[in-house]
Amino acid sequence: MTFGTAGAPAPALDFGMTDLEEGLRGASGAELKAGILGRLDALKEQLAALEKSGLPPDAFRRNEAAVRAIAAARAVASAFPVSGTTQGE
Repeated sequence: MTFGTAGAPAPALDFGMTDLEEGLRGASGAELKAGILGRLDALKEQLAALEKSGLPPDAFRRNEAAVRAIAAARAVASAFPVSGTTQGE
């Protein structure tokens, strides 16, 4: 398998590379995933409320960057396969 080439397949691992990945692969993975998605949604709501309250231009740009980061994190978390009975999204 070739690595470092765009589009090259990632190796299949029997273990998680981080504690988070291990947790998602574990018996309570679906519950952990649902909790992560819930926290990301709560953060998004907090940032939306901040934006509605009115922010100076530089704070607005930082807020928008955080909103984009949360959306990206949510997309990654949503796509991660988990163990457990539900795939909470």
